[in-house]
Amino acid sequence: MKVKNRIKFVEDVISYEFRDKNILSQALTHSSCRRFGQKVKDNENLEFLGDSILSTIITDILFREYPHQSEGGLTKLRSAITNNKLLAQTILKLKLAKTLKLGPGQKTNESILSDLFESIIGAVYLDGGFHSSFYVVKKIYEDHWQKIAQDNTDFKSQLQEFTQSTFKIKPDYQIVESTGPAHSKEFSMAVLINGKIECIGKGSTKKQAEQSAAKEALEKIKKSKYLSKTINFLFFQLFLNYNFIVLLFEF
Repeated sequence: MKVKNRIKFVEDVISYEFRDKNILSQALTHSSCRRFGQKVKDNENLEFLGDSILSTIITDILFREYPHQSEGGLTKLRSAITNNKLLAQTILKLKLAKTLKLGPGQKTNESILSDLFESIIGAVYLDGGFHSSFYVVKKIYEDHWQKIAQDNTDFKSQLQEFTQSTFKIKPDYQIVESTGPAHSKEFSMAVLINGKIECIGKGSTKKQAEQSAAKEALEKIKKSKYLSKTINFLFFQLFLNYNFIVLLFEF
């Protein structure tokens, strides 16, 4: 694959066009090329940079997406997303492995592929700054990693932490119904806060249904907080406008 074709392919996949193509070319060059006497810049330093940038961006995304998650829970989620295995799988899924330039006899492995991913993120950061690298990572997160984060999230623990800190009570869960044959049951579980049903979740097991109900309750809480902030902002704007009109009449 020619250099221009490799660069264009990566740009199309990550939806970002480089101003300095040489930076991306470096990101796509493995250190084995240098070992065989080729005078090229390899991606080792970009991998080092991209590792830190990726960790920061994922931390930001998870912090905002799971505001009720504990520090330990957020750390676990970040590890589930930024580990070498998943980054290498993502490179393969995006078909970016073919864009990597290797030295003679060098074969790809999990470590090399995950380094490639981090090198590309480092290159985007160098070329376009944090905003551009955030956009690229967030798009990949939403397309490929969001479901993994959700599967590794304990929504019940998040909800309990919230209700205990806010209302000094624990949420309760009650089965609403179970449907289907014995080998393929679907359960509906209700989550109650202070005796009131807040949300109902479904799942193939009671535990899954409880997690689903807790997730729905957290989303409801998040929306109510946003709505409250919006209403307060609108009242503030009305207050300012009212005082402005009064001042005009006085003038």
